[in-house]
Amino acid sequence: MYMTEIGKSQPKKYRNWLGNAYKLNDAFRPEWINDICFAISWCPTDNEILDALAELIVPEKVLLHIPNWRQDAYDENYPSYIPSGKGSEFIQKAQSMGFRTMPHFNSVDMDPTHPAYTYIRDFQYRSLDNKRVQGWTWFNGQVKPVPESNAARLRHRDKKNHDKSASGFRHVEINISRKR
Repeated sequence: MYMTEIGKSQPKKYRNWLGNAYKLNDAFRPEWINDICFAISWCPTDNEILDALAELIVPEKVLLHIPNWRQDAYDENYPSYIPSGKGSEFIQKAQSMGFRTMPHFNSVDMDPTHPAYTYIRDFQYRSLDNKRVQGWTWFNGQVKPVPESNAARLRHRDKKNHDKSASGFRHVEINISRKR
C-alpha cells in the first residue's frame, strides 16, 4: 500500500491546521450563502437577463458570477480593478433586484505588462519544477504565455488585446420551464 493510514489523514490535518492558524474556520460567511440554489457562471452584463431570470426564480436564491465587469478586457491588466459603466450598472441593478453578485477576480493573474508589476513581481507565480513565470496574456485573440524576461514584458506592453470577445466563451441559451 502506497499511502498509509497516517498518510491519508495528512490532508485533513493540514486543512485543520490552516483553518485554525489563520482563523478561516471562524471566517464570516453570510447566511444567504445557504439559500443559493442556482448559479450562473460567466454571466453577461445584459440587464435583460436579470429581468428574464427574475420571472423564473427568486433572485435572492441566485448567484451571478460576472467576468466582464471591469474597464479592461477579460483577464487583462490585473491588478487594475476599475469597474466599467456597464459593469457597475449591471451589478447595481442585480443587487437592487436581490440577486447575489460575484465579480470575477483572477487569483493567479498579475499582468506582467502592468506598471505595478515591477513592485509586485517578487510574488508572481512560478513553476515549482523549472521556475518559469506562470500566467498568460491575450494577443490577437489568442492566449500567449508570459514572456520570461522583464525586457520582453515591457516590450509586450503595446500588444494588449482589449477585444472582450477574446475570452473564447460562447453564448449559450438555456430555457428554464419551471417557475419559482
